[in-house]
Amino acid sequence: MMSWFGKKKRDEKFLVDMMRAAAEGEGTARLKSSLATLGVDVSESRKPAQIAGYGALALLKEASERSNFSASTEDTDFIDGVMLMVFSNHMSYVLQCSFEVTAQFVLAIHFGVEKTSQMQEAIASYNKMSHGNSSFIRAVGNSCIKWCNVSSEQNLNSLGELRNMLLESASKQT
Repeated sequence: MMSWFGKKKRDEKFLVDMMRAAAEGEGTARLKSSLATLGVDVSESRKPAQIAGYGALALLKEASERSNFSASTEDTDFIDGVMLMVFSNHMSYVLQCSFEVTAQFVLAIHFGVEKTSQMQEAIASYNKMSHGNSSFIRAVGNSCIKWCNVSSEQNLNSLGELRNMLLESASKQT
């Protein structure tokens, strides 16, 4: 009689695991489809961290193109750096790869070697804000998730508008 209960539990666990795997696969497929609309190579030959990294960079580029702020300033670098961290976090989670590897890769490309202090400031601020449940992180994260689930022009425009608001707020504080 005990083995019957054990088999039932095992079968239930198997079904739950299968449903979870199907849901994760669907999220991965949806993200890859969205990234492909930005021209990101999502082929199987790419490592998930590369897909997440190039995806985060491409999404920031699209948000920047829809934004009124084009001049590069310290505020722009900072806001973009934190946005890249948020994008990297979500995409690495969906693609089940290392956030740390993805974020370092993305920030190294974005900031380059000459701006290591700005890169460190963006990392420290992201860590502080993410632990503090910041509205900045939530807003960027929710907009990223929305676009990743539905890669529409409207959602890209929303990311651009959000970037504008963040940059306007930062410029008023300086």
